[in-house]
Amino acid sequence: MIKVGLYCYYFILLYSFIKANKYEIMIIEKLVWFATLFSILAFFIYVLQLISATNFLNVIWMYLRQDELSYFLGSSNLIRLRGLTNEPAHFGIINCFVLAVAYLNKIGYSIPFKKSIVLIVTTVLSFSLSSFPLLLGLILIKIFKTLDFKFLKSIKTYFFIIVSAGIFFSIWDKIYESIIARVFRVQNNRDNSAKMRLSGSWDYSLDYPFMGYGINNSPGLLFNNYAYILTELGLIPLAISIVFTIWLFFSNVFYGLYFIYFMFQQGGYLSIQFWCMVAILIFTAKRNSTNTI
Repeated sequence: MIKVGLYCYYFILLYSFIKANKYEIMIIEKLVWFATLFSILAFFIYVLQLISATNFLNVIWMYLRQDELSYFLGSSNLIRLRGLTNEPAHFGIINCFVLAVAYLNKIGYSIPFKKSIVLIVTTVLSFSLSSFPLLLGLILIKIFKTLDFKFLKSIKTYFFIIVSAGIFFSIWDKIYESIIARVFRVQNNRDNSAKMRLSGSWDYSLDYPFMGYGINNSPGLLFNNYAYILTELGLIPLAISIVFTIWLFFSNVFYGLYFIYFMFQQGGYLSIQFWCMVAILIFTAKRNSTNTI
């Protein structure tokens, strides 16, 4: 409890400092810049795999997950882009988070077109079932948020459409194998990932519903952050997380929808990445005000 109190205290100081100095846009700019850099690096690793540059890959894998099979979809020869993360799905989810903040923030930031394209293309190349529908939804939301449709008058828009269509049709077989075929496997009960996210992750929560098993003592691997919180910490922290979700939803409805989707997609609420994501969502959910905490 002392740790939690100190973390909350320093977070309040950080929140007040950022809001008082209006650093929200700077945070998103740095976030997009780093995401673009890591996406380019991930694409470089992807190209090295395509040309079987084993010597370079062995140097990179000294500092990353070393099993080459983690880049492939099952037993197929479909190479999936995962960059510096441990899973292609992790890479796709992180990129989608950056795009969600860049597209849906209420503080006036607009992501540069070229950086947006880099993040979109590399996310598609991850061939992640959890990332693909989220990415498509973010693109559609971005389009419909510009109700004047001025982008239709830009040559860059038509160039992007033509290039995207070419890339889409050139990798259609890979998209079918990684997305569409896998959806059919889920429907036919031959892929348990969706079942684990929706129901299986709650299997241990009824044993100790009030206090939970304790931090990092979940009996199994869970794929649902709400289930993690209930299983390990109990009902009160779960209620707090639900209240936070409701606050985020009313502060920025798109942020709220994204956060709910993310919580049902990715386990591991104790990771530093998760808490950084939560902090960034809080910082950029709505416009700055003169009042700080």
